[in-house]
Amino acid sequence: MIPSPKALAALCHEMAQSGAALANSMGPKSITEKTSSSDLVTAADTAVEASLRDLATTIYPEASFIGEESGGDMSGFGFIVDPIDGTTNFAYGRPDYTCSVAAHIEGEVVAASLCSIPSNLDIASFRGEPTRNQLSAPRDLRHVLVDMSSGRELRHLYPNMISALAGRVRDTRRSGCCSLSLAQVSTGQLDAYIGVEIKIWDYAAGLFIAEQAGAKAVWLDTPTRPVLVLAHPSVVDELATLVRTTYPAP
Repeated sequence: MIPSPKALAALCHEMAQSGAALANSMGPKSITEKTSSSDLVTAADTAVEASLRDLATTIYPEASFIGEESGGDMSGFGFIVDPIDGTTNFAYGRPDYTCSVAAHIEGEVVAASLCSIPSNLDIASFRGEPTRNQLSAPRDLRHVLVDMSSGRELRHLYPNMISALAGRVRDTRRSGCCSLSLAQVSTGQLDAYIGVEIKIWDYAAGLFIAEQAGAKAVWLDTPTRPVLVLAHPSVVDELATLVRTTYPAP
């Protein structure tokens, strides 16, 4: 029997809180490079993911599980986990990282939770429950504060995006933590987020929470991975048009 979104949200929340506590207690130890000097993994990443896999499959043995460090699949219902989203920030002792957990049923996210002790973030939501967050409604694009990622294969185009946005939006930021930025759109701490070459464990939980709060997502195809543009519905299409000038269509 497939659990309800509310039941899955409760477990997502427990997992995110548990993972955040473990990451905070372990700290950034045994830092190694995966594919490049900008792609890091720590002992805490692997330990948190293993503990969350055990927690999820102990309660729901039939659940699928996919995580950044160990992979997996998304069959049936299950969990999408980024044990430490923002590993580079974590490795440098910065506070902007999260433990990100989403639950899906047949690939559709129905519940999610994000937790970070140093960022004072503890949020959960499930399908059918409006969040109590404060999504900002900027008057126009000139009043939009945007956070963005740069990707790896498309990083050479990052200066072009900065140039395209300069003078058109209020200002830009780059936190280095996709899920945290998406959550901050839902709370009004940011107005928009642009995600380049992000993977499902990066955005699954944060995007669900932001959309529950009323944000609108636009996906732009590129030669690599789609680019995510997220903002209030009143400005997202105009922002996506600006971003489209930076990244070539496939």
